Amino acid sequence: MKKEPTPPAKTDLSGPEGKKVIVLLVIGFGALACTWLTDYVIPAGNDIPDAAVSVVLLLIAIVCLFGAARIGKRIRQASAMAAAHD
Repeated sequence: MKKEPTPPAKTDLSGPEGKKVIVLLVIGFGALACTWLTDYVIPAGNDIPDAAVSVVLLLIAIVCLFGAARIGKRIRQASAMAAAHD
């Protein structure tokens, strides 16, 4: 008789760690969207400030999105461990 594989753990975003994930995702995607808007905010001919602002916004987006992924992974691991102990 084969043992049934355990279903993947769900990520519960209702707790305090989940709220951090949601905030980081909003900030990350907001920064990503703002990189597109820099062409409209910074006047034409200012390529160096435009590039600098875009790079900073991309770095913010990368840090926030990777941070959200790591926290989400920890939430899933914790819920999988809790489900395994039940």
